[in-house]
Amino acid sequence: MNLDPDTDLVLERIINAPREILYECWTSEEHLPHFFVPKPHFVSKCSLDVRPGGACNTTFNVDGNEMENNGVYLE
Repeated sequence: MNLDPDTDLVLERIINAPREILYECWTSEEHLPHFFVPKPHFVSKCSLDVRPGGACNTTFNVDGNEMENNGVYLE
């Protein structure tokens, strides 16, 4: 895959946990808000449609300011 550093974001981490659990955490509206931003900030809204072309929409609350992050799953 060719990535454009001006528009594409790639997140990579090594975590000692079963892949099935990690996938559930990254793709579940129930779980993603619990770890996606560092405390004391938090995810106030989360909408995920995990499929190519689907949406990844989250809203962060940072010091009382709402910050919308809207994205699309490419693959």
